[in-house]
Amino acid sequence: MEQPLVSIVIPVYNAAPDLARCIESVRKQTYRNIEVFLVNDGSKDASSPICHMYERIDPRVHVIDKENAGVSAARNTGIAAAQGKYIQFVDSDDYIGKDFLKRMYNTAIEKKSDMVMCNYTKVTERGEIIRKYEINYQEKGIRIPSYLCCNRLVRRQLFDTWKIYFREDIPLILKLEAVATNIQTIGDGEYYYRANPQSTTSTIKNRKLEMWQLPFGELRDAIAFCTDKEHPMTVKDLQAYLANAGISAERKTV
Repeated sequence: MEQPLVSIVIPVYNAAPDLARCIESVRKQTYRNIEVFLVNDGSKDASSPICHMYERIDPRVHVIDKENAGVSAARNTGIAAAQGKYIQFVDSDDYIGKDFLKRMYNTAIEKKSDMVMCNYTKVTERGEIIRKYEINYQEKGIRIPSYLCCNRLVRRQLFDTWKIYFREDIPLILKLEAVATNIQTIGDGEYYYRANPQSTTSTIKNRKLEMWQLPFGELRDAIAFCTDKEHPMTVKDLQAYLANAGISAERKTV
């Protein structure tokens, strides 16, 4: 029986030095029934020719060239094009182990899960391990989520049914947490992550942004989404999520 289709979305912007490693890691997945969307977000370097080269040699790879609008817009473009039962995001400077998708998908099917998260490994540009991150999703009865979007496999229907789109990582992940059924975690998922210290997620977590730069509007929208009657996230879970993201109650009221 043919495996269900899984969509992999890779936003690309001036990623030429790392792009081949990322794409090759995706093409070598032991879970074979995939479609790969390389969303070229107006790159000025050699990223576009690299993307189109892979499109020529692998029928599973599709390139979408667009004007630069940022990583969130690029991911939304990939979501709109995706036809798979599940969506997996991979950043263009990251890479994954060959069994990554198989393990994530098998867990989703076996556990009837809308979303599966995995541990991930932070590495240098040369692939040297800096730190391994473990996702302790349940700790003393409180949900402790991850703040990456790339260490999770998400049922595509969640985006369609609840009209969830990327604008900022943390508010989007919070919405997914509210609507996903039976969220699962696995151990070493073989996601190798090169942290970008300028990313929104990193700078909020490390409190490096000025107050006016924080995405309060997006957070307010996400909080309203998660506390209405259709999305019964508990106050306890919501407070734990925001606290672990480094966002205090005082900041929410600004």
